[in-house]
Amino acid sequence: MRSDTLKSIRRIVRGLALLLPLAALAAGGYAAWKKAGADDGLRQAFERASYSLKDAGHGTWSGTNAAQRLTLELDGRESRLRHPGGSVNFRLTGYGYGDRLRTPAPANVTGTANRVEYRRGDIAE
Repeated sequence: MRSDTLKSIRRIVRGLALLLPLAALAAGGYAAWKKAGADDGLRQAFERASYSLKDAGHGTWSGTNAAQRLTLELDGRESRLRHPGGSVNFRLTGYGYGDRLRTPAPANVTGTANRVEYRRGDIAE
């Protein structure tokens, strides 16, 4: 697999994992914490607990951001980001180079907190 393709896949997955906590801060979460006089350590602990991804069972991970009305679901086939106004799905459809693209096997999905990995043999997303 080309290294630029792997880098692109990693960037997409990393961006999805970071989306939930960043959206909360954009919605004014940080300002509300500062106004209430909470220290940064407490705010960070709350955000980690509120916006972490959770094992939903059967190889599926999920997370929500109520302030932005976002739901993120990741399973062995694809990643789905949903909002009442629309949704987007990401799926690895092939890897390789040129006309020698290979069809990927379903992924084994593992994760902790805000990091989820898709393992497909030698490929890690």
